[in-house]
Amino acid sequence: PRLNAAGRVADAYKAFELMISEDFGRACGLAGELDQLNRQRRIQEDKVLKEALKQAEQQAASSAIVVAGRGWNSGVTGIVAARLAGRFAKPAIVIAIGADGLCRGSGRSVEGLDLHAAVAAVSGMLVRFGGHRSAVGLTIAQELIADFGPALDAAMRNQPATPPEKLVVDLKINPL
Repeated sequence: PRLNAAGRVADAYKAFELMISEDFGRACGLAGELDQLNRQRRIQEDKVLKEALKQAEQQAASSAIVVAGRGWNSGVTGIVAARLAGRFAKPAIVIAIGADGLCRGSGRSVEGLDLHAAVAAVSGMLVRFGGHRSAVGLTIAQELIADFGPALDAAMRNQPATPPEKLVVDLKINPL
């Protein structure tokens, strides 16, 4: 998390510089900076998550969550989307509204649902998008966000759920 934090809230070069540093003192200084950046990332993530949860709770009937906010750091939208998807057991897209009117979002899916295919079905609303069945990144104009949520919901509802590819066992227990 500390190495990734640099790219999420500042400049990823600091993490690279730490990895190649041969000067112990310099490496310690960089490690301290990365730790501080990670603390900033956690604060930003918590702020976005709290605001996103308020919006997400109002979307209980939807098959996908789409939340957006001004002032959100786009570097933490993927983390927050993963938390929302896990909490609500449905795909989630978190969009940071930019001052320039373009909004960057990140989405995460749940097992058995192809978020990328659903986003592709409504891609006419987007400036661009990419990703794979479990995660997407997108750019959308602010004025289309309100219509994007219902369109994505319809696309998700038209998608057949695929069964999970594997069974994951967390713990095996014996009966008494």
